[in-house]
Amino acid sequence: MRTPLTGIIGASSTLLEEGNKIPYEVQTKLIEGIQNDSQWLLNMIENILSITKVQKNDMVIDKSEEIVEEVIEGTVSTFRKRFPNAKIIVNQPESVILLPIDIMLISQVLINLLENTQKHAQGQRSDVVIEVKEMGDFVSFIIADNGPGIDPKILPMLFNFTVTSENPYKDSTRDLGIGLSICKTIIRAHGGEIYANNRPEGGAQFMFTIPLCK
Repeated sequence: MRTPLTGIIGASSTLLEEGNKIPYEVQTKLIEGIQNDSQWLLNMIENILSITKVQKNDMVIDKSEEIVEEVIEGTVSTFRKRFPNAKIIVNQPESVILLPIDIMLISQVLINLLENTQKHAQGQRSDVVIEVKEMGDFVSFIIADNGPGIDPKILPMLFNFTVTSENPYKDSTRDLGIGLSICKTIIRAHGGEIYANNRPEGGAQFMFTIPLCK
Protein backbone atom coordinates (compact mmCIF):
# COMPACT_ATOMS: atom_id res chain seq x y z
CA MET A 1 0.00 0.00 0.00
CA ARG A 2 3.04 2.28 0.25
CA THR A 3 3.37 2.46 -3.54
CA PRO A 4 0.13 4.37 -4.29
CA LEU A 5 0.55 6.53 -1.19
CA THR A 6 4.06 7.49 -2.29
CA GLY A 7 2.72 8.36 -5.73
CA ILE A 8 -0.09 10.49 -4.28
CA ILE A 9 2.27 12.37 -1.94
CA GLY A 10 4.87 12.93 -4.66
CA ALA A 11 2.39 14.17 -7.27
CA SER A 12 0.50 16.43 -4.86
CA SER A 13 3.77 17.91 -3.51
CA THR A 14 4.94 18.67 -7.04
CA LEU A 15 1.66 20.41 -7.87
CA LEU A 16 1.74 22.47 -4.67
CA GLU A 17 5.38 23.51 -4.99
CA GLU A 18 5.79 23.86 -8.76
CA GLY A 19 2.22 24.05 -10.02
CA ASN A 20 2.52 27.48 -11.68
CA LYS A 21 5.62 26.34 -13.62
CA ILE A 22 4.28 23.01 -14.88
CA PRO A 23 2.56 22.78 -18.30
CA TYR A 24 -1.16 22.09 -18.20
CA GLU A 25 -0.78 18.65 -19.84
CA VAL A 26 1.72 17.56 -17.18
CA GLN A 27 -0.53 18.87 -14.39
CA THR A 28 -3.40 16.84 -15.84
CA LYS A 29 -1.29 13.65 -15.87
CA LEU A 30 -0.23 14.21 -12.26
CA ILE A 31 -3.86 14.69 -11.21
CA GLU A 32 -4.91 11.58 -13.13
CA GLY A 33 -2.17 9.65 -11.30
CA ILE A 34 -3.47 10.89 -7.95
CA GLN A 35 -7.01 9.86 -8.90
CA ASN A 36 -5.97 6.39 -10.13
CA ASP A 37 -3.82 5.66 -7.08
CA SER A 38 -6.56 6.91 -4.74
CA GLN A 39 -9.17 4.72 -6.46
CA TRP A 40 -6.91 1.67 -6.28
CA LEU A 41 -6.20 2.35 -2.60
CA LEU A 42 -9.93 2.67 -1.88
CA ASN A 43 -10.63 -0.65 -3.63
CA MET A 44 -7.82 -2.34 -1.70
CA ILE A 45 -9.14 -1.03 1.64
CA GLU A 46 -12.62 -2.31 0.77
CA ASN A 47 -11.15 -5.73 -0.01
CA ILE A 48 -9.16 -5.79 3.23
CA LEU A 49 -12.25 -4.84 5.24
CA SER A 50 -14.17 -7.63 3.52
CA ILE A 51 -11.41 -10.14 4.38
CA THR A 52 -11.56 -9.01 8.02
CA LYS A 53 -15.31 -9.59 8.11
CA VAL A 54 -14.89 -13.03 6.58
CA GLN A 55 -12.19 -14.01 9.08
CA LYS A 56 -14.40 -12.87 11.96
CA ASN A 57 -17.41 -14.69 10.46
CA ASP A 58 -19.50 -11.54 10.62
CA MET A 59 -19.97 -10.73 6.93
CA VAL A 60 -23.59 -9.58 6.67
CA ILE A 61 -25.39 -10.16 3.39
CA ASP A 62 -28.04 -7.47 3.22
CA LYS A 63 -30.10 -8.67 0.27
CA SER A 64 -32.72 -6.69 -1.58
CA GLU A 65 -34.30 -7.27 -4.97
CA GLU A 66 -32.29 -5.38 -7.57
CA ILE A 67 -32.81 -4.98 -11.32
CA VAL A 68 -29.88 -6.79 -12.93
CA GLU A 69 -29.72 -4.36 -15.87
CA GLU A 70 -29.22 -1.43 -13.47
CA VAL A 71 -26.51 -3.29 -11.54
CA ILE A 72 -24.62 -3.92 -14.78
CA GLU A 73 -25.03 -0.32 -15.94
CA GLY A 74 -23.65 1.05 -12.67
CA THR A 75 -20.70 -1.34 -12.73
CA VAL A 76 -19.81 -0.59 -16.36
CA SER A 77 -20.01 3.15 -15.66
CA THR A 78 -17.53 2.79 -12.77
CA PHE A 79 -15.24 0.59 -14.86
CA ARG A 80 -15.18 3.04 -17.78
CA LYS A 81 -14.08 5.89 -15.51
CA ARG A 82 -10.86 4.02 -14.81
CA PHE A 83 -10.43 2.36 -18.21
CA PRO A 84 -12.04 4.78 -20.70
CA ASN A 85 -10.39 3.16 -23.72
CA ALA A 86 -11.51 -0.40 -23.00
CA LYS A 87 -14.12 -1.81 -25.36
CA ILE A 88 -16.95 -3.48 -23.47
CA ILE A 89 -20.08 -5.18 -24.83
CA VAL A 90 -23.06 -6.15 -22.67
CA ASN A 91 -25.49 -8.91 -23.69
CA GLN A 92 -28.47 -9.47 -21.45
CA PRO A 93 -32.11 -10.57 -21.73
CA GLU A 94 -34.72 -8.04 -22.79
CA SER A 95 -36.95 -9.08 -19.89
CA VAL A 96 -36.44 -7.48 -16.46
CA ILE A 97 -34.64 -9.74 -13.97
CA LEU A 98 -35.04 -9.06 -10.25
CA LEU A 99 -32.27 -10.64 -8.22
CA PRO A 100 -31.95 -10.76 -4.40
CA ILE A 101 -28.41 -9.51 -3.74
CA ASP A 102 -26.29 -7.21 -1.62
CA ILE A 103 -25.76 -4.71 -4.43
CA MET A 104 -22.53 -3.25 -3.03
CA LEU A 105 -20.89 -6.66 -2.70
CA ILE A 106 -21.96 -7.96 -6.11
CA SER A 107 -20.87 -4.69 -7.72
CA GLN A 108 -17.47 -5.20 -6.07
CA VAL A 109 -17.24 -8.68 -7.60
CA LEU A 110 -18.06 -7.39 -11.07
CA ILE A 111 -15.61 -4.48 -10.82
CA ASN A 112 -12.81 -6.76 -9.60
CA LEU A 113 -13.36 -9.14 -12.52
CA LEU A 114 -13.60 -6.35 -15.08
CA GLU A 115 -10.46 -4.61 -13.82
CA ASN A 116 -8.53 -7.89 -13.97
CA THR A 117 -9.23 -8.11 -17.72
CA GLN A 118 -7.17 -4.94 -18.18
CA LYS A 119 -4.51 -5.37 -15.49
CA HIS A 120 -3.41 -8.73 -16.86
CA ALA A 121 -3.61 -7.96 -20.59
CA GLN A 122 0.23 -7.87 -20.75
CA GLY A 123 0.23 -4.78 -22.90
CA GLN A 124 -2.36 -6.14 -25.32
CA ARG A 125 -5.75 -4.60 -25.98
CA SER A 126 -8.32 -6.68 -24.13
CA ASP A 127 -11.94 -6.30 -25.21
CA VAL A 128 -14.57 -7.45 -22.72
CA VAL A 129 -17.99 -9.05 -23.08
CA ILE A 130 -20.45 -9.26 -20.19
CA GLU A 131 -23.26 -11.75 -20.70
CA VAL A 132 -26.21 -12.30 -18.39
CA LYS A 133 -28.32 -15.45 -18.68
CA GLU A 134 -31.30 -16.75 -16.76
CA MET A 135 -30.71 -20.47 -16.16
CA GLY A 136 -33.59 -22.10 -14.30
CA ASP A 137 -33.40 -21.01 -10.67
CA PHE A 138 -30.14 -19.11 -11.19
CA VAL A 139 -28.83 -16.10 -13.04
CA SER A 140 -25.34 -16.45 -14.52
CA PHE A 141 -22.92 -13.61 -15.14
CA ILE A 142 -20.14 -14.25 -17.66
CA ILE A 143 -17.16 -11.91 -18.07
CA ALA A 144 -14.99 -12.87 -21.06
CA ASP A 145 -12.00 -11.17 -22.63
CA ASN A 146 -9.68 -11.74 -25.59
CA GLY A 147 -6.45 -11.19 -23.68
CA PRO A 148 -3.58 -13.63 -23.07
CA GLY A 149 -5.67 -15.93 -20.86
CA ILE A 150 -4.75 -17.52 -17.52
CA ASP A 151 -1.63 -19.60 -16.93
CA PRO A 152 -2.93 -23.21 -16.67
CA LYS A 153 -0.67 -23.71 -13.64
CA ILE A 154 -2.55 -20.98 -11.79
CA LEU A 155 -6.12 -22.05 -12.65
CA PRO A 156 -6.52 -24.68 -9.87
CA MET A 157 -5.49 -22.16 -7.19
CA LEU A 158 -6.84 -18.99 -8.78
CA PHE A 159 -9.36 -18.21 -6.03
CA ASN A 160 -7.02 -19.06 -3.13
CA PHE A 161 -5.52 -16.17 -1.22
CA THR A 162 -2.73 -18.13 0.49
CA VAL A 163 0.66 -17.92 -1.21
CA THR A 164 3.07 -20.74 -0.29
CA SER A 165 6.07 -22.49 -1.84
CA GLU A 166 3.59 -24.85 -3.52
CA ASN A 167 1.38 -21.92 -4.50
CA PRO A 168 3.87 -19.15 -5.37
CA TYR A 169 1.68 -17.35 -7.86
CA LYS A 170 0.50 -13.91 -7.04
CA ASP A 171 -0.50 -10.86 -8.97
CA SER A 172 2.53 -9.06 -10.34
CA THR A 173 0.63 -5.77 -10.41
CA ARG A 174 -0.96 -5.53 -6.98
CA ASP A 175 -2.12 -8.73 -5.31
CA LEU A 176 -4.87 -10.04 -7.60
CA GLY A 177 -5.44 -12.92 -5.16
CA ILE A 178 -7.15 -10.69 -2.61
CA GLY A 179 -9.81 -9.62 -5.11
CA LEU A 180 -10.52 -13.12 -6.41
CA SER A 181 -10.61 -14.64 -2.94
CA ILE A 182 -13.17 -12.07 -1.89
CA CYS A 183 -15.16 -12.63 -5.09
CA LYS A 184 -15.44 -16.32 -4.23
CA THR A 185 -16.48 -15.60 -0.63
CA ILE A 186 -19.12 -13.06 -1.67
CA ILE A 187 -20.64 -15.32 -4.33
CA ARG A 188 -20.77 -18.34 -2.01
CA ALA A 189 -22.34 -16.19 0.71
CA HIS A 190 -25.11 -15.47 -1.83
CA GLY A 191 -25.59 -19.21 -2.42
CA GLY A 192 -23.81 -19.24 -5.78
CA GLU A 193 -20.58 -20.47 -7.31
CA ILE A 194 -17.77 -18.87 -9.32
CA TYR A 195 -15.58 -20.46 -11.99
CA ALA A 196 -12.76 -19.51 -14.36
CA ASN A 197 -11.39 -21.03 -17.53
CA ASN A 198 -9.52 -20.20 -20.73
CA ARG A 199 -11.61 -19.80 -23.86
CA PRO A 200 -10.79 -22.06 -26.85
CA GLU A 201 -10.67 -19.00 -29.11
CA GLY A 202 -8.31 -17.19 -26.72
CA GLY A 203 -8.72 -15.12 -23.60
CA ALA A 204 -10.08 -15.80 -20.13
CA GLN A 205 -13.63 -16.27 -18.92
CA PHE A 206 -15.13 -15.93 -15.46
CA MET A 207 -18.65 -17.04 -14.63
CA PHE A 208 -20.61 -16.80 -11.41
CA THR A 209 -24.16 -17.73 -10.53
CA ILE A 210 -26.67 -16.21 -8.11
CA PRO A 211 -29.94 -17.94 -7.13
CA LEU A 212 -33.17 -16.14 -8.01
CA CYS A 213 -34.72 -16.95 -4.63
CA LYS A 214 -33.55 -15.67 -1.24
